[in-house]
Amino acid sequence: MLIGLVFAGLINFGSYWFSDKLVLKIYGAEPLSEEEYSELHDTVEELAGKAGIPKPRLYRSSMDAPNAFATGRSPEKGVLCVTQGLLDQLEKEEVEGVMAHELAHIKNRDTLINAVVATLAGAIAMIAELGFWSSLFTDEEAGEMFSALAFMITVPLIATLVRMAVSRSMEFRADSSAVKIQGSREGLSSALQKINRAAQAKPRGHTSKVQEAGSNLFIYNPFSSDSITKYFSTHPPLEERLENIESTEV
Repeated sequence: MLIGLVFAGLINFGSYWFSDKLVLKIYGAEPLSEEEYSELHDTVEELAGKAGIPKPRLYRSSMDAPNAFATGRSPEKGVLCVTQGLLDQLEKEEVEGVMAHELAHIKNRDTLINAVVATLAGAIAMIAELGFWSSLFTDEEAGEMFSALAFMITVPLIATLVRMAVSRSMEFRADSSAVKIQGSREGLSSALQKINRAAQAKPRGHTSKVQEAGSNLFIYNPFSSDSITKYFSTHPPLEERLENIESTEV
């Protein structure tokens, strides 16, 4: 159990500590020019002040799908990345809503929370697998080996469901916080609907497995679903997010 916890902890601590460098590299993001996008820099600075955090570093990914994500191990090390598609396709108020959502993630230290939850889930999965394989080298009866196999399968599955539920909860919280930071419901609500339509209209294209694995960081996960697989999704269904936004007091 201790080995599993330490091993999972080391992996996720590394991902957490170098989260900004890793994710920016995956999506080929570059610093967003303050001269070319001075209005956006001013907007983020104003919203960050309302959120009570330092202005994060701004980056841009060349992806043509409208989206954005935030990362960084603390508000002081915060990074906010927007895609070129978001800059091209969303209106000013919609961009502000997206920026407020990502600033809420930074303020709430959701990168740290994700790392802690991932560490626990990873440790549980390792413990379950170690338990099963150790049972093969003991004089266990068939029934006990079957129980060990069931334990190896079900326990990590439950841990994954819990981890996904925590992630969806953080998205709800960031949406609610964004409404209060921006002082409006319409911007974020309209942005999510427009991002959803763009994701539905355009095929995935040549998306690498690494990029798909990091899609949970974005404000909208294009691989989410409203079916039973939504319980394995990092993001809530769009309709539930819109209902949550409408119920949030400005």
